[in-house]
Amino acid sequence: MPVLRLKPFDPRRSFVGLGIIAACFVLALGGLWLGSRWTAERQSATDELLEAAAAPGDAAVREYLRRGADPNTRDERTGFTPLMVAATAGNLPAALALLHAGADVHARGRDGATPLLMALPSGNQALAAALIAAGADVNARRADGMTPLTWAARWGKNELLKTLLERGADPRIRGAEGKTAREWAGQAHHPDEVRLLTEAEQRRR
Repeated sequence: MPVLRLKPFDPRRSFVGLGIIAACFVLALGGLWLGSRWTAERQSATDELLEAAAAPGDAAVREYLRRGADPNTRDERTGFTPLMVAATAGNLPAALALLHAGADVHARGRDGATPLLMALPSGNQALAAALIAAGADVNARRADGMTPLTWAARWGKNELLKTLLERGADPRIRGAEGKTAREWAGQAHHPDEVRLLTEAEQRRR
């Protein structure tokens, strides 16, 4: 039977082993600290992003996105995403930066409004066009039934109506109060828009 021979105790090897274990432990703690710090900074950037989206220009938005801010975060009070904030403010540069970072153009607010619907009151047609180009649903309905087309008809936004119709908006859809876009235009006394929408309805038959 072979004889098991134990190696003599070498304190130098023991100290080296303990040193390696200690170093690994320190590195692990450092990694956890850096990770938690990065998470905190990212959360802070995300919170700041919501405010920056309403400010003129896109410099602050780009900086917070560079720092890891989530372009699809939501405000706890309003439920708005940064893109919704930018759309409401009519901030085209910020909206473009957010879309490039992956902001959801189909996100909906608590009233069912999309960024496109929120952008319309600002009067920024270039912003509306950018959202449509990014894939916004031109037939999306708000909770009250309002669509982009019925909104534009109600307020006599002729160029916006043309853009929406060119992008596939359906003039036959009954929106708010069960009225079509043409009916809204007629009620608001917008004859040019009534004519435009009547022709669009005829093309759909």
